Amino acid sequence: MKNCIFGVSAAVCTASFTFGQTVVMDQIGADDGAGIGTNITGCQDFEAAYDIYDIVTADNFTGTGENISMVEMVLNGWNGFTDPSTVTGYTANLYVDENSIASSLTGDIASEYFDAADASMSGTWAGAGFLMSVNTGMSSAAGSQLVGLVPSNDFATGGQTGTADSLIGDGTAAWQGNPGGGFGMPNNHQQATADAAYRLSSDATVDPCDLPLGACPSDVNGSGIVDVDDLLMLMGVWGQVGDGTFRPVGDIFPLPNGDCAVNVDDLLEMMGTFGLDCTPRGACCAADSTCSDDMSQADCDAMGGNYEGDDTNCADVTCDAPYTNCPDGADLDCDDCWEDGDDATTDCNGGLNGDGSMDLLTVGVPLCGEVSVYLDVTGSTYRDTDWFECAALAAGGNFSIECETETATALFGIVDLDAGAFVEYATVDPGAVVNYDFAELAPGNYCFWVGPNDWNTDWNCANGANYWFRLDAGAAAMGACCVNSNCVGENSLSDCNALGGDWHYGDTCADINNCQPMYGACCMADQSCLDGLSDADCAAFGGTFAGLNTLCADVSCVPSAFDQIGGDDGSDIGTNITASQIFEAANEAYNIATMDNFSFDASSHVVAIEAVINGWNGFVNIAPVTNYTISVYSSPDAAGVDLVGDVYSIDVVTPNLPSWSGVGELVSFDIDVTLPAGEYYIAVIPWNDFSVNGQTGIAEYIGAAGDGVFWQANPNGGFGFGTWQQGVGDSAYRLTVE
Repeated sequence: MKNCIFGVSAAVCTASFTFGQTVVMDQIGADDGAGIGTNITGCQDFEAAYDIYDIVTADNFTGTGENISMVEMVLNGWNGFTDPSTVTGYTANLYVDENSIASSLTGDIASEYFDAADASMSGTWAGAGFLMSVNTGMSSAAGSQLVGLVPSNDFATGGQTGTADSLIGDGTAAWQGNPGGGFGMPNNHQQATADAAYRLSSDATVDPCDLPLGACPSDVNGSGIVDVDDLLMLMGVWGQVGDGTFRPVGDIFPLPNGDCAVNVDDLLEMMGTFGLDCTPRGACCAADSTCSDDMSQADCDAMGGNYEGDDTNCADVTCDAPYTNCPDGADLDCDDCWEDGDDATTDCNGGLNGDGSMDLLTVGVPLCGEVSVYLDVTGSTYRDTDWFECAALAAGGNFSIECETETATALFGIVDLDAGAFVEYATVDPGAVVNYDFAELAPGNYCFWVGPNDWNTDWNCANGANYWFRLDAGAAAMGACCVNSNCVGENSLSDCNALGGDWHYGDTCADINNCQPMYGACCMADQSCLDGLSDADCAAFGGTFAGLNTLCADVSCVPSAFDQIGGDDGSDIGTNITASQIFEAANEAYNIATMDNFSFDASSHVVAIEAVINGWNGFVNIAPVTNYTISVYSSPDAAGVDLVGDVYSIDVVTPNLPSWSGVGELVSFDIDVTLPAGEYYIAVIPWNDFSVNGQTGIAEYIGAAGDGVFWQANPNGGFGFGTWQQGVGDSAYRLTVE
């Protein structure tokens, strides 16, 4: 994901290869860019005015103390970035761990700054973005650490820069650090959702004898006990001296680095520590929240406790109290809390995220479970999401929940299984019992879903992952019921079925002409029109019924030519995204709309608008979007004054989700507006909290139907381009008219 000053645009990126050196880490791959993903994660040293947004993307590698002679990255950008010509320099950094990048962008292991003239751009790179490299003289540390290459780039002249995602990394996602706190990350750092496109090379290695000895050097074989086996290993290499490429296994004295030889000093040290237990120890939190010091991880695990880490002390940790809020008589979900090292593929209620398995949910009965964020066996970050089947949801109607979560902010929602998307959900912060009423639900194929609303790895089992909720049913969904061509009233589905009737959800008897045939104009596929057809006959002929008592003289059967989406395979959709989003109140200066123009030669009735939504910078999918504003403007100037359309505007909570296999998500909205002949500008604007779901935008259309221009409006001026600007390209919108 990207973290940035709410970037206006995000683009796809890729990578290259370096020969003649030892590759220490390669998450870039070949010059064709096949190893690179489509996202960018923010990485930039801004000008002074934006210092609070300075950010690094850093990824892990294991070093041996070798010299790092080259650092490479796949650089790309958005929000005004064109190419690396605006970058004034690059800083290569090595960090101890993710906590280091939260306090400073300067590496606490090593850091080197390079003027842009001293950086190289690959001429053989065939992927998107730019493969940049700097020749460094840094020495790595022994063990795991992070690397980051930070471009110095002024936002005002060069937009935003970042590091491309890698598809060929080790599966442990990169980290982002923002010491100034401008992005509101927890503790000024957060883990991304993918590896970063870095490559490290070395032209030399450090003598292993220059590195520190381990914590318990006498335990030569690593068994945890200094015993006769260690003594025999030492005697077996007696007199051996390292040659700069290795350390003799019996070199255990003096601290801190030894002397690269096995001699009497090492023998005396081993005899003096003979029998020593070298097993790492630390604090252990028991299930009853008590804490014990000096425990091994194995002993802590055996007693069902939570090991707090090597060399930790009870005085420095807080053990969570047992969860006591689960209501009496509650059902329990099928799995325990998911912890680091668990296998995500074995989730017993993983639903659409797994093999389809779900727990059973009974209306009116509380259910208790756990939600956590963890690193599974592959090293990838996962959310434990719980899926529940509930037959009562299928009939539709009115539902509510009462719920509570212990530590993690959780989502409690209803999922449309056919669409694979939320119908509606409640965001519940920890520590309070919440009651939430869902909007009336149409009959369909649904389940209930509970999960963390973010990939915050602090939301783990040790910190409290419990929740409970109760789903309650209210009034049933109602609709007109036709029995023997007579409307007997508005009934529930079950009541209508009991009468042997044909049920029409959400309709009144008047809406369906009291179950009598409706006659009117019928638009045929060839755009001709036939008067006096019934709605059933019109459908049978493959036509579109224009409505009760309509006449061909009053309707247009010519569909709108405005289609900048194309087929449902997404082949006409490009890789760019232009921002369109209503942010939370704290960031309302960045509220922005992406518009495209269309025109009618005659008065036209618009019944639907579609858009391809995508995102970046933490965006996962459209599920967290609370609603959408659909606006029609008379001009870009009008949008620059107010994102509410001066010609037409409507807010829609739940979009339709047509069939779609392209990038992003195709959403469709039923609208009802008649527009006179003329030119207009249309926008779909998701309401999406940046802190929860990153940034949203409209995908790029690359087909032949566009005119090559789009517009963006930012009335509050947060992006610094004025209240509106024109861009090159087309936006993925489509209108349907009757």
